[in-house]
Amino acid sequence: MAPEETAHRKLAAIMFTDMVGYTALTQRNEKLALELLEEHRRVLRELFPKFNGREIDTAGDGFLVEFASSLEAARCAIEIQRSLATRNIAVPPEKQIHVRIGIHVGDVVQKDGKLLGDGVNIAARLEPLAEPGGICISVDVARQIQHNLEAKVISMGPAELKNVMAPLEICRILLPWQETIPPATARPKPPLPTLKLSPAGIALAVVLIALVSVWLLFRERLWPVQASERIESLVVLPFENLPRDADQEFFAVGMTELLGSELGKLGAFRKVIYSRQAVAQYKERGGKMIPDIARDFAVDAVLDGTVFREGNQVRILVRLTHGLSERLVWSDNYTRPQGSLLKLQSEVALAIAHQIQLALTPQDRERLGGARDVNPAVIENYFRGRHYLEQWSREGTVQAIKYFRDATQLDTNYAPAYAALVDAYLFSQPDVPPKQANEEARRALTAALAAGESLAEVQIASALMKFQVDWDWAGAEAGFKRALNLNPSFAHAHHIYSHFLMTLGRTNEAFIESLRFLELAPRSPAAHHHMGSFYTMLARQHDLALQQELNALKLDPNYPESFWSQAYARLQKGEYEQAESAAKKAVEVGPDSLIYRARLAHVYAAWGKTNEARIELANLQSEARQKQEYLPAYHVAVIYTALKEYDEALKWLRQALTDNDRSWYITELPIDATFDPLRSDPRFAELLAEMKLPKR
Repeated sequence: MAPEETAHRKLAAIMFTDMVGYTALTQRNEKLALELLEEHRRVLRELFPKFNGREIDTAGDGFLVEFASSLEAARCAIEIQRSLATRNIAVPPEKQIHVRIGIHVGDVVQKDGKLLGDGVNIAARLEPLAEPGGICISVDVARQIQHNLEAKVISMGPAELKNVMAPLEICRILLPWQETIPPATARPKPPLPTLKLSPAGIALAVVLIALVSVWLLFRERLWPVQASERIESLVVLPFENLPRDADQEFFAVGMTELLGSELGKLGAFRKVIYSRQAVAQYKERGGKMIPDIARDFAVDAVLDGTVFREGNQVRILVRLTHGLSERLVWSDNYTRPQGSLLKLQSEVALAIAHQIQLALTPQDRERLGGARDVNPAVIENYFRGRHYLEQWSREGTVQAIKYFRDATQLDTNYAPAYAALVDAYLFSQPDVPPKQANEEARRALTAALAAGESLAEVQIASALMKFQVDWDWAGAEAGFKRALNLNPSFAHAHHIYSHFLMTLGRTNEAFIESLRFLELAPRSPAAHHHMGSFYTMLARQHDLALQQELNALKLDPNYPESFWSQAYARLQKGEYEQAESAAKKAVEVGPDSLIYRARLAHVYAAWGKTNEARIELANLQSEARQKQEYLPAYHVAVIYTALKEYDEALKWLRQALTDNDRSWYITELPIDATFDPLRSDPRFAELLAEMKLPKR
């Protein structure tokens, strides 16, 4: 008889999992239930050892797993949910697998290969509290992982658990593809007045900045950063413009983006959040403290500062603060001629990398040491152009193109301005025919490649041209990958690459890139809207799409694309009144009346309001001719398809594919549900064949 194993106590992180709805499914379809159970077991068992998890027991459709650390358990749980979410996108609802996960860290007893004790009991009680596809953890786990976990953790308050004596505070790990944004509760700060300083006031401001800098540096020496506060991710907040001159705000925003882009190119960072859409809401913090901001963006540290410009001199103060501890990691101030800003951003990036002991490659060092001086007017025009381009309006794009052209005329080797011109022509389609816009974009791209082929911005412009205009799918993908290799934190590149993958119907990859975009811009309405577009256009999961669009509108209540996407999702669900209401709101707030009114006509046609649709279409076509504005043939084809006039729809689609009318919208042709009634028509198949889409 084998001797009884000695029981011993230890501290361990315990994970319980449960497959949602398995019992009910066995009663409806036992064969399918067993198939999904086996697939579920295979997926989870492949992941446990990757995070040093040890499977202790399998109870029907669940697992009991032991981990040496809470962080490994949490990361394993996130990877489980990410893998299943990605898998579920590609299968119908009845074949989807959803899992609940609970994690606790505590004292356990190991005996006879089993784990017993309160640590196991509490983890088992936490698992049912998780939502399907969610992760519920104890506050003990939250305390141990909050400094190092990529995802955010929020408290759900105390709960009474069965066979647990005292109420226990429980928390939830917010997963990017599930995240909802609570309404802001902090009282917004009143707008600050615009100040016009006298020469004496300017001198005083400079002195104050210098004194603050000295104090911050002195404080850093008194309280040095702790070795445990490792920084692998950060957010670059909008730099404060001093003095508060609204006319100079564009310059402070440009400086923020310039520095963030330089830091994002350092591959040793897990992520750097810096795009203006992602951080715009934090120009005025509304009472938010550094730890709150770090949690909002799920980063280790926060970089912020001030910009003061006087004549041709620029003075900046930069601070790097550890997120949760609020410990000042590093700060410094710099005064440089405006023409040396490219060198300055490299200098700051090197200083930060050195301070946090970030590993730099030889390529990083060579690039950071190779920055050159630029005509100050070039930087001025480029920053102004970026300011106007981000308005994404017809008038704003026209102004942006003017400033970018001025920059390139002053410096024919300034590649970022050429790359921005490509974006302006291909995305916004200003008041010129598509063929002319595409030709202008191609000329700008040729100059951009000659001036800076190694820039991520240039590579993404090249990929965009190959994707949207040339239909060179292999060339486009190579460009996207080069851009992301040059700057892994380039949110715009992940955004467009995801669109590309959606067009090709590569669902899982598109989902991953959409998640990465959302991770790099979690407070951007565009990122939530894009995730909504993925759910409704490609995955055809319209309820999930609506939730993401609501998230976008919480961030920007007048975001027109989210209103239209709501309308589109409602159409697919047959909710016509709600679709009309959302489409009308898009017309009300949208910067381009023709496009949004065409989409409203689409709603009328799909609803069966034929007269309203025809009247709106006739008015649109008349106004487009009179004002010489661009009404995409693609949208006309959408309206005729909804009217069930398929011959007319195919005629307009034929026009949309020509060089004269080839716009961004045509890339949605392979996946747009509006055209599902045409997909069995050989003429539609011929149109798709002209796009030379690669075989799946």
